This record gives sequence, C-alpha cells and structure tokens, in this order.
Amino acid sequence: MAMHDIRREALALFARCGYEGTSLADIAKAVGIKTPSIYAHFASKDDLYLAVLDWVLDEYDRLLDKATAAAGGAEQPVRERLKSIYEEFASAYALRAENAFYKRAVFFSPAALQPIVRERVLRVEQRLVEKLARLIEEGRRSGEIGEFDNETVLAAFFCQVDGMFLEHDLYDAELYARRLEQVWAVFWHGIAARKD
Repeated sequence: MAMHDIRREALALFARCGYEGTSLADIAKAVGIKTPSIYAHFASKDDLYLAVLDWVLDEYDRLLDKATAAAGGAEQPVRERLKSIYEEFASAYALRAENAFYKRAVFFSPAALQPIVRERVLRVEQRLVEKLARLIEEGRRSGEIGEFDNETVLAAFFCQVDGMFLEHDLYDAELYARRLEQVWAVFWHGIAARKD
C-alpha cells in the first residue's frame, strides 16, 4: 500500500475519532494492511498525525493560492476581491474530512504535539496575512477601506472566517449561505471608508 492510502485513511479516522480515539491498528485495518507495515512509511503515530496535518495544511495553502488568484486583479474593486477570498474559504469548509481534522488538530491536538501544530498552522496563516495585508492597504489607498489599521481589519476578517468555519457544520446549506452574506455585509460596513 502507498503512503497516500495510509494518510487518506488516517485523515478520515483522525477526523472522525480524534488522535486518542484512533490507533495505528485502526488505520492499518482501514487500509487493508498489517499494523507494522505503517512503520515502513511513518516512524510513529505522532509522525503520521503530523504528516496528515501537513497534507491538510498543504490543501489549505493551495486553497489560499486559488482564492487569491480567483479574486482577480487590480481592475476589480478591493471589496470584490476580499469577498471572493472570503467566499472561497467558506466553500472550502465542504472538505468534510479535512475540515473536521483541522478543527480537531487546532483545538484538541495531543499536548505533546500542540506546539508543533500551532507553529505549522500559524505558518500557513501568515501567508494569508501577508496577502490580505497588501489587499487591505490597497483598499485604504483607493479609498475603499476606512481608517482602521491592517491588524484591526485582519483580526475582524479572521474572526468572521473562523466563526463561519464553526457554523458550517451547524446549519443547512441555505441558512449557512444566508449567514455568510449577513456576516460579510456587517464586516464590510464596519471597515468601509465613510463617504460623508
């Protein structure tokens, strides 16, 4: 069996059962191999867990690139580009196993792995921060975004995205879509430059 198959099944099990609720034997059984075969690819359960985390973070990194590319260029208003990025992230939450694993990893990683998980998650987030900060600054220069500093606007953006991340699993698709629009409207109203 390939390393990819082990990671895929580990992702599904870690997402559903958490780190503590998943054994290497469970993963081996799901892949259709004997437990010692996992050690040909991963040194330990921790190593496999971190490999799955990296795989999910790589997926989110690709999503970031896709979202910023889909947002269009300077010919689009900053409001539309920022909303496009927001919507891309919101639609990414449909990646059920990845979404569930990410939530568990961020909130419930084993204590020994928490510093590593945090560092890796924040590294990916920093890439997004850098791209968004440039977009926000452009919005300020063009007069679309008001007097708030980048840090404040970014904090508000991440709070809304994080909130929708949690709400995705609570609501049906129609209510979730409505909430996305409502939250976006309040966010944009809050950061938009005032036209007096």
